[in-house]
Amino acid sequence: GVFAAARDITEIKQAEDEIKRQAELLNLTQEAIIVRDMDSKILFWNNGAVKTYGWTMEEANGKITHSLLQTEFPVPLKEVNKELISKGQWDGELVHTKCDGTKITVLSRQVLKKDDGGNPLSILEINSDISERKKMEEELEFAGKYNRNLIETSLDPFVTIGPDGKITDINGATEAVTGYSRDELIGTDFSDYFTESEKAREGYKQAFRDGWVIDYPLEIKHRNGHITPVLYNASVYEDEFGNVIGVFAAARDITELKRAEVEKQKLLEQAQQFAEELEVSNEELQATTEELQAANKELKFASKYNRSLIEASLDPLVTIGPDGKITDVNKATELVTGYSRDELIGTDFSDYFTESEKARASYQKVFREGMVIDYPLEIKHRSGNVTPVLYNASVYENELGDVIGIFAAARDITERKKAEKMLKLKLEELARSNAELEQFAYVSSHDLQEPLRMIGSYLQLLQRRYHGELDDKADKYIDFAVDGASRMQNLINDLLEFSRVTTRAKEFKFTDCEFILNQVLSNLEVSINENEAIISHNHLPTVMADSTQLTQVFQNLISNAIKFRSEKTPKIAISAREESDNWIFSVADNGIGIDPKHCDRIFEVFKRLHKRREYPGTGIGLSICKKIVERHGGHIWVESEPNNGSIFYFTLPINHIKN
Repeated sequence: GVFAAARDITEIKQAEDEIKRQAELLNLTQEAIIVRDMDSKILFWNNGAVKTYGWTMEEANGKITHSLLQTEFPVPLKEVNKELISKGQWDGELVHTKCDGTKITVLSRQVLKKDDGGNPLSILEINSDISERKKMEEELEFAGKYNRNLIETSLDPFVTIGPDGKITDINGATEAVTGYSRDELIGTDFSDYFTESEKAREGYKQAFRDGWVIDYPLEIKHRNGHITPVLYNASVYEDEFGNVIGVFAAARDITELKRAEVEKQKLLEQAQQFAEELEVSNEELQATTEELQAANKELKFASKYNRSLIEASLDPLVTIGPDGKITDVNKATELVTGYSRDELIGTDFSDYFTESEKARASYQKVFREGMVIDYPLEIKHRSGNVTPVLYNASVYENELGDVIGIFAAARDITERKKAEKMLKLKLEELARSNAELEQFAYVSSHDLQEPLRMIGSYLQLLQRRYHGELDDKADKYIDFAVDGASRMQNLINDLLEFSRVTTRAKEFKFTDCEFILNQVLSNLEVSINENEAIISHNHLPTVMADSTQLTQVFQNLISNAIKFRSEKTPKIAISAREESDNWIFSVADNGIGIDPKHCDRIFEVFKRLHKRREYPGTGIGLSICKKIVERHGGHIWVESEPNNGSIFYFTLPINHIKN
């Protein structure tokens, strides 16, 4: 006969089905998910791991994880395992090698799984490829350092100026010539540091109108009273949409040039004085032969003196007759042309320039008007070399007052030309770099939203489907992941909003601030009622503004005043007053206040003074306010003390219409 017994395997089949469902779910995610035993042998390898590393499940199964992926740890593997055993989890960045030999950086989370007895059973490893993000972070850091180095490389004072005439950046040379630090200069009016502020203001306005200015004469005043004469060269730079957003300006110290001009003028005056004295002597010496002989001696001396004057100049110096022929030259002229004095005298002055007609027109102009100053020409050497120069020339007369020739001196500006060309290239490169950086920030934050939204959706699916079915730690980890994805999405949305202050800005129009405030109070009605907040305001003006962005400013400041309330009933007062050329707006509250040492820090991106669980938010609201106010030509600041409330101020230019 036969004995037969049956065992119910329903629960076993259900467990197998559950494992299959979990494996299918893990295969849906794009992240690499690996399950390994305590000896690091691979037990599970999802589709995300196949896409990330290139090995199939069959190829990876049973392999030692760290050997297969050639893992490079930030700390010794022993330390990672020690933390994993003691804390049950390890998070960090690892370097892995893919199937094709390329290296990638991953953000790894490793979780220790235990059996019912508390004994280590297996390790769940979730790896996200962050190689591209690391590369972009490194490139962004390099671009920022490169742009600063470009500015600091210049030995001349160098500034960038916004459309409102406010300084946005400077180099060390600017600090030296003004006596003010970088922090003192940035945000102040560019024209305040010149002896003629109106002329300086007209200079940068001309740059905005025409696209550039060249050799614009100004005088920089040091805080100790010292004056430095300069020639400014400036050009505009644009954003990625071709909108002009600022001016690059570089100054060349011309103190020595001014001094040389003074010395040259003294020499010319001395020569003129000597000629006048010689004329008087000639009249007096006509009486007698002895007097005539004495005059001849003085004439010879004058000739030698004039030769000495000509040869003393380090710049090319020539005398030209009314017919345009050279009558005398100095050694510097021989060097710059390659011809000797004998070869040059008697030849046409204009033959030694790249533009002979322009040179001929210059000395004809001198004969007509008496002088020319800083006339640009190019001297050509007999070897073919070309020297750019600025010519200064004036006529000289005989004893009867008849013009008989021209004194002409040239200043070699080769180095200045090179510097101008280099500056133009650097300015173009810097403008291009700034435009690329702004576009990068916008695209990065925009393109991150969709994958993060997908991650959040799948995490929420895990939370809904498996909440309570796994152990408490698993529920906690899933909650952490859902919360983290949500916070990251808020950060990205805020970063995108921050980048749109300039990239998606609207045209300024007349905007009624009272209408804006009423909109904001309507938007915040629920929060105001829940907190029983009391809000008051005086008459608010009409300004030229982007109404959407101005709404953001008021809404951020009022919602912050409600959020950071004290135990008292929130009281918020909004006001505006006219001062000089600006409206000064204020938003005062009776909240918890701010330590004065943090009053600047709160306007920086993602800077928070409180823990997230105490006061939720990303810490970017005030940064957006600052960027919006500065775009409108104003500035924002706060006055506060702990437990004594805060007053936020911001300025907007007066639009000169009746309010």
